Amino acid sequence: MRMNRAFCLLIALLLVATVALCQSVSLPEFVGRHQRQVMGKNLYFAKGGIGIINHDLFIDLKSNANELRLEAGKRWIGNEASTAEVVIVYGGRIWPSHSFPAGADWKKCAVVSFEEGAVRFFDFRIDEGGYYIRHGSH
Repeated sequence: MRMNRAFCLLIALLLVATVALCQSVSLPEFVGRHQRQVMGKNLYFAKGGIGIINHDLFIDLKSNANELRLEAGKRWIGNEASTAEVVIVYGGRIWPSHSFPAGADWKKCAVVSFEEGAVRFFDFRIDEGGYYIRHGSH
């Protein structure tokens, strides 16, 4: 019984730390508490170093840079993988979080947060999100 309590406490502390990490990154204002919690608790497993966000958006977790793959073979390459970076995928384009177009419908976007050791995401179109562990970070 004590082992179960200790294990549950450890899991709860890890979850709180993960959510706090997600909240420390500068996410856009429209990313609310619910989305931040989802981004911090749903662990996804990559296939061949590729993390799937939705049917036309993927994360390259083996890249030395922050990198996304979009439909029709398009690629976006950001800063070095060691650099935290938040981007918004909207209208087939990648927008830095600070320059998301005014008046754009954020309910049709995905937010991707590249962080040390993990890449977190939330897709507002399908109301799902989570995180992937970065290659070499385990």
